[in-house]
Amino acid sequence: MPPDGPHHLHLDPAGGVAGDMMVAALWALVPEFRAAHSLAALGVPPSLEVVLEPARDAGFAGSRLTIRGEAPPPPQRAEALLAFVAEAPLPDAVRARVVDMLQRLAVAEAEVHGIALAEVHFHELASWDTLIDLTLSAALLEALRVETVSVGPLPIGGGTVASAHGALPLPAPATLRLLQGLRFVDDGIAGERVTPTGAAILAHLAPTTSLPGMPVLVGSAAGFGTRRLPNRANQLRALLFQAVASAGAGEAIARIRFEIDDQSGEDLATGLEAIRALDTVVDVVAWPVFGKKGRIATAVQVLVQPAGLEAAIEACFSQTTTIGLRHDQVARAVLPRRTTLAEGLPVKEVRRPNGRASRKVEADALAERAGDAIERAALRRRLETVEPS
Repeated sequence: MPPDGPHHLHLDPAGGVAGDMMVAALWALVPEFRAAHSLAALGVPPSLEVVLEPARDAGFAGSRLTIRGEAPPPPQRAEALLAFVAEAPLPDAVRARVVDMLQRLAVAEAEVHGIALAEVHFHELASWDTLIDLTLSAALLEALRVETVSVGPLPIGGGTVASAHGALPLPAPATLRLLQGLRFVDDGIAGERVTPTGAAILAHLAPTTSLPGMPVLVGSAAGFGTRRLPNRANQLRALLFQAVASAGAGEAIARIRFEIDDQSGEDLATGLEAIRALDTVVDVVAWPVFGKKGRIATAVQVLVQPAGLEAAIEACFSQTTTIGLRHDQVARAVLPRRTTLAEGLPVKEVRRPNGRASRKVEADALAERAGDAIERAALRRRLETVEPS
């Protein structure tokens, strides 16, 4: 068992990312993990056997998740499947992770098909294999105390895959929606290299695209997929680092800066919201300054993941009247954080340097649930209260 967390997890998708590969890699990092507890709480039929087996691929040793047996499938409509998981007696943190993964998958499917969320039908994804992959991934992330995640470039693959909607181009449309903001690489090998289940897990983890400075590697493992790739192992490597809570997790971030003195405040606000909506943009701030000839102007700063810098620059030029800007790359320190669900609302939980946790409920979600200021204040206090550990 790796040392006590919190931990940073780096994923090296040499072969790709799939749900079973993720489970195999994480499980191998904590071999004493007992999957039976999570599977029983999920309601997996006893006719299904779930085992982690040692395996070899292209001369490398690793692990492979195997599911044997047959059973009637779980609900196939997204809403019914989400309700099924929401009622399962899983630990709260595990259940919140699984619900978030499924919700992200359902939203992506709704967007690519242009339908309402209530109309989403998971078809091939509504299987015990999918639920097992998501649930065990969530349980293992909790067991390993993973607080932050990074991922290397994802193999893009190519070709088509059969589906209930006919032949789909690869990566599948919903998969691409889930992976926006991440880096890809073309290694010349076609096929489905990142599955929708693997993409849903990555979207939930919200990984950075660069490995932050982590001082101690405490574990590594490889999870193999079932497909054989030419000239390489079809593996997802998981590298576990001991995080330094007192220093925060370091990472690189791109910064864009410019000033505006010839755009109305109303139109500039609209433009900045459009920039903020980019998936790779981390934050947008603006403040008043005095420009040339004593004019009052607006200074703008955009923080963006390095992979999205070019798109963010283009958005700045198209959404504002600036004709020039400055950009550089800086280091930032971030505290370990994760988003969980509390009473069905998203809550951001941050781990402070002293080990204590603090919570912040999303304001938009709070406004939708509570009717007035008193109700919002009461709900906020309840959701943001952290019980002493």
